Amino acid sequence: MKAFIALLYAIAIYLILIIPDTEKVESEHICSNYIKYSEHYMITPMSWGYRDSFKCTECGKDYKD
Repeated sequence: MKAFIALLYAIAIYLILIIPDTEKVESEHICSNYIKYSEHYMITPMSWGYRDSFKCTECGKDYKD
């Protein structure tokens, strides 16, 4: 029984060390690939237009200057 508990502790420690810190991984992402799409926007209440916009292919964030 003691060996089983020791095995469980070893597995728990192993999983804690292997699981990456998700916040750190997200902050390290640098957008490099973008996809171009046409965005529909309102010029005035009666007229609409289209403009080219870009989104990151990996995280989906808009490209901003």
